[in-house]
Amino acid sequence: MLVSSTTRPLLGCTWAFPSQQSGLAYATASLVIHKTVPIALMLGTSVYTLHRLKGHVRAMEAENGVARFVSEQRAAKVILALVVLFVACWGTNTLAVGYHSFTSWPPAPFLLQAADFCASLFLGMSTLVIPAGHSQLRRMLRRMICVC
Repeated sequence: MLVSSTTRPLLGCTWAFPSQQSGLAYATASLVIHKTVPIALMLGTSVYTLHRLKGHVRAMEAENGVARFVSEQRAAKVILALVVLFVACWGTNTLAVGYHSFTSWPPAPFLLQAADFCASLFLGMSTLVIPAGHSQLRRMLRRMICVC
């Protein structure tokens, strides 16, 4: 059994395991340690940040009597959009690598192309999501574009 952790192994390096079970055990442990734990930590910290932000908005509402804090709400939406975008693109890549490494499933090449597309999509969209939620950055970018 050959196992690779990417769709394009560095210099063609793959690990040859003596049996299917040992390769599957390694791949499962690797998936849990390298992929599931970081995603759980990222989701946990993002949800905690959103929870703290909501508590801050409620405290400011009680203190000032103002019903809305637009910047905090926009920050929460940006955080949520980035997390959802990352998890969707990461999930596609993980699925593609898993099927590519362990099966000869016919749509596997399509999944590899989808994983490449999702990686590009994440890079492109994340750079657009941040200015969408940050008014000062948007203003500065507009000034830079208008000057050039």
